[in-house]
Amino acid sequence: KPIDTDVIKAFSGDTLVMSKTMGDWRTHNGTDYAGNIGDPVRAVNNGRVTRVYDDVLWGTTVEIDHLDGLTVRYCGLGKGSTVSEGDEVKINDKIGNLSEIPAESADGTHFHIEAEKDGKYIDFESLLPA
Repeated sequence: KPIDTDVIKAFSGDTLVMSKTMGDWRTHNGTDYAGNIGDPVRAVNNGRVTRVYDDVLWGTTVEIDHLDGLTVRYCGLGKGSTVSEGDEVKINDKIGNLSEIPAESADGTHFHIEAEKDGKYIDFESLLPA
């Protein structure tokens, strides 16, 4: 897992869920884990960093191309991520520290991760061993 805590909000697939922060119904394309500001966030597998950017809604975000068309987006990291575009990462390498996610601020401090396989959102938890 990218952070050693429990899931507080699951991937919703095609089901709409209420966003307390935005005040509307939307899909939840990621998985949220409980956390505290400054908690380390780690790569879930080997891969290459394809993007590092600051997003007004999702905070500092790192995208890693892991394998076979799988892209994982790590959202809500603090400024000054420990990786840069083009870096190769190994499983459990630290990629940053937890910060805030403006688009989900009403849910408290947490880590948001999204997985896409061949351009389609998938449930990140389905990738983890049982």
